[in-house]
Amino acid sequence: MRVRLVLICLVLFLAGCGYALQVENRFPDGIEAVFVEPVHNRTVQPFLETLLFRHYARELAAQPGIALVDDRATADAVIESVIRKYKRRNSAYRGDDEVAEYSVSIEVVAGLRRQKDGVLIWQRELSWSSEFLADPSLEVQENRETATVEEVCHQLAKKLVSELLAAF
Repeated sequence: MRVRLVLICLVLFLAGCGYALQVENRFPDGIEAVFVEPVHNRTVQPFLETLLFRHYARELAAQPGIALVDDRATADAVIESVIRKYKRRNSAYRGDDEVAEYSVSIEVVAGLRRQKDGVLIWQRELSWSSEFLADPSLEVQENRETATVEEVCHQLAKKLVSELLAAF
């Protein structure tokens, strides 16, 4: 009985002591508001910039302590991204020399630029790739490629945000 009473008191004390996790901005001093510039696509593959921008903004918005703004003029820093390469290649074959699997890879350069002086304070070149199964149906294969591209953009965005936050 005495042990239970002590445990209950301890739980009540800890619950009422005001303990809370601190959420802090992980960027350098003076950078609180961040603008995500639309992604530049230097490939011939359409819509990659839209996919990557959407995933990048979602990943950043999910981070505590980061204030995303929709106006570049009010930002302390700007995140810039360029898709430099998109490659789809045959990655596996069946015994009859038919393609069994394709690989999609995307290469991106991203940076964080301080607004007040234009200095690039962080930059990385990253790539991600994933495979999808070939299919005799062109429609099915195109749907698989689209889903794979979506996943590659999602993973790239996660990796870019992770590396950006780890840098500071």
